[in-house]
This record gives sequence, structure tokens and C-alpha cells, in this order.
Amino acid sequence: MVSQTTEYALRAMTHLAVAAGASCTSREIAGATGVPRSYLSKIMRSLVRASLVRSCRGKHGGFRLARDPAVVSVLDIATAIDPIRPPGYSRFHRCLNEAQLQMEQVLRVTTLATVARTVGDQRVDPRKLA
Repeated sequence: MVSQTTEYALRAMTHLAVAAGASCTSREIAGATGVPRSYLSKIMRSLVRASLVRSCRGKHGGFRLARDPAVVSVLDIATAIDPIRPPGYSRFHRCLNEAQLQMEQVLRVTTLATVARTVGDQRVDPRKLA
């Protein structure tokens, strides 16, 4: 139920969280996460616009998290990439909306720090988060 683009954003954000404040270039993020570099640029722009990531130019430039990973939820990341649509009104939509609300709650309470800890503790490749 999470789009490929959202998964790529989560991979990139996890890489930045594991980098613990260091700037990472788009080339480095793409190589580490398996996200195509041209597609990553679009994703990173969305994350910068959502104030989840900071971008710095120059010799030591790159991307870094704009907020502590402990306060960034997976829902924040998903919403920055694929804004949540308002619910429909048919019986079928009500059933799907309930499932969506449950999924949103799980994403809301799961922080980027938790995801990054899982990657760090288990040496999980961020490309295999899905």
C-alpha cells in the first residue's frame, strides 16, 4: 500500500539517519540505497520542501536531516511524497478507509530513528526494507 516513491524516500531518509548528521551526496545516497539517481533528485526536492531534509551546496555539501530522526514519523515521510487523499463515501470506500486509517496509525507511531536502529542493529541493507 506504500508507493515505490515513498519506499525510495524512506530508504534515503534512513541512510541520512544512519549517517548521524553528516552530509551525504546524492551519488552516495543513490549508491547505498539502490534508488536511481535521477529519481532520487525528485524525491530529495520533495523532502526538502517538506522541511525533512536540508540541502547544502559546495565542496562539503549534500543532504542531511533537518530534524531529529526520533521526531520524524514514517507518516511524515510518506505524506511528503504522496499526500493522503480524502476518504470516499461508498460502502467499499468505508472498508478501505478503515484499513488506511489503521496503516496511517502504524506509520504515525513508527519513527525514522526506529527504522534506522533496525537497519543499524541488524545490518539490514536499506534496499531490502520493503
